[in-house]
This record gives sequence, structure tokens and C-alpha cells, in this order.
Amino acid sequence: YVKEVIRWRPVAGLGAPHCVIQDDVYHGFTIPKGTTILANQFAMELDPELWEEPEEFMPERWLQRPDQELGIFGYGRRKCTGQYQAMDSAYIVMSRMLWAFQFNHRYEHDRKVELGPWDLKQDGNLYVAKPFRADIKPRDPQKKDAIYAAVNSEKDDVDIDYVLNEIGHALAPKGNRDDMET
Repeated sequence: YVKEVIRWRPVAGLGAPHCVIQDDVYHGFTIPKGTTILANQFAMELDPELWEEPEEFMPERWLQRPDQELGIFGYGRRKCTGQYQAMDSAYIVMSRMLWAFQFNHRYEHDRKVELGPWDLKQDGNLYVAKPFRADIKPRDPQKKDAIYAAVNSEKDDVDIDYVLNEIGHALAPKGNRDDMET
């Protein structure tokens, strides 16, 4: 799932800037030495010549191609040296969140609040999800106790609703923090 999330909606729509070290020709276009170039991550990760049904979120595609590389970490000799730590960290965070919490759609007025796959906002070169409402609850009492213990082992009065609300406030854009709900 981690690789598919990153492929399907890369955080950086454009890669890190690079400088061409010698004149180059790409698809008939001359790129002079010294030109700054940016890799279009969205276009590459959604390329129908590389991915079957690229617009679809299909984690199972990685079962057939587990060693397929992701462009988000760059290419060639300047490829990110921290890519393995980043992937391992993302896996740990996602697996712990899924272990601890149930994630469900929010229902308002007996209707499911739908989230669009392109409900993103641009922040510089980054794309992040727009604030949205969801129901997030501990999976069971034992996991709730483990969450309390992890948040603050010295206090017994940790309120999981408070923790989730603080997460929502931290992720909310300035000016909308009072309106956030988990």
C-alpha cells in the first residue's frame, strides 16, 4: 500500500531541481548546459505506458512488480540516499496507524461525506490533501490503552479525543483550526 499511495499521489508534483551539466537533446529539444530541469512526478507516476490503469489506486500492482522503482526519489547518481529510510518510516507509521485505529468515512445528515481523489491543494512544490472530516477511533479497548500509554506513560488522564483533535488542528490551515474535526 505504501508504494501505491506514493505512486498514485506523489507529494511533490515536480522533483527536485537539477542542473544539466552538458548540452543535451531530448525528443528533439535542445537543453543547454546549465539549464535547471524539474522531473514531472505526476506525469511519470501516472504514465499509461508504464502503469496499467494509472489513475486507479491498485496496491496489488506491486505484487507483480515489487522491484519497480518510484520516481519520487529521483534518478541516476543523484537519487535520494534516504529513500530506504523514508519508505521504512512510511511503512512503520502507516502500519501502526492501521493497527491502532479504525478509519471510516464521516456521515452527515445520513449521507456519506465523499472524498475526491484529486481533493488536493498545492503548497509550493508540494501537494497535500485538503482538510476533510473522517471518523477515527481506536480499534478496541486494548489498543486504546496502548495508545494512552504511548502518548504519556506518566499520566492516566490522556484523552484520545483530545490527541486526535490536536492532530486535526496541527494539520489544518491557519485560520481554519477552530473548524477542524477528526
